[in-house]
Amino acid sequence: MSAAELPGPVTTTAPTGRAGDRRTTVLLPDVAALGPVTARRMRRAVAVYAVFWVLGSLPGWLGATPAPTSFGLGLVLPGGGFLYGGSPVLAAVALLVFLLALVVWWFAGPVVLPPVVWVVGAGLSALAVDPTKVVPTMRTAVPAAVVVLLVAAVVVHRGRHAAQRRTRDRLNAELARTDFLITGPPALASDLPVVESSADDLAHLRYALDMALQPVDEFRGFTILDQYREAALRYQLTALCNGVAM
Repeated sequence: MSAAELPGPVTTTAPTGRAGDRRTTVLLPDVAALGPVTARRMRRAVAVYAVFWVLGSLPGWLGATPAPTSFGLGLVLPGGGFLYGGSPVLAAVALLVFLLALVVWWFAGPVVLPPVVWVVGAGLSALAVDPTKVVPTMRTAVPAAVVVLLVAAVVVHRGRHAAQRRTRDRLNAELARTDFLITGPPALASDLPVVESSADDLAHLRYALDMALQPVDEFRGFTILDQYREAALRYQLTALCNGVAM
């Protein structure tokens, strides 16, 4: 069954239950391969990189001396200058150091580290280039490799998105035959009686208050793992505040 043949969400009043209860079907939406915000930012990033790609490729295309050609190819691709200089091992090291800089940026947030490593690698390749060992074919091979990698990335992403859309259609075929109960507002007079907190309720609240009211520089009871993902203290503090407020 194609997405066009699937029925849209259907809502009906439940025959039993509280007033306001209803049943509905929920279908997975059709999502573009790239959302509008992501697509706009990726186009901007590709446009900025395209400028450096052209500027870095020009020395090689115009037959410049080895040093500026090596520096330019190093800007086109991390390690590209070393490939032009006939040093594939150094090219691999430059690429690995750049990837490590990306990891460090992801973990710790030094946003300037990857571009600095990229430019420094290009500069080192220009200083280390030996005119007697250059590989002339790299003048075109390095820029062409970037284009091939970009096209391959687009093809892979489109292929994955097409596979995900087929999975969505298969799941929607099942969801179209399944309805879900959405409960209406409770009758406060009968469904939610107001009573005093139990001993267990007060024990949980006391535990939360003990954590919240300890000295500012102490974090007893918190999980200390990292400060960049879900285990960060800021998330634990937010959950603690929400719990105490409720």
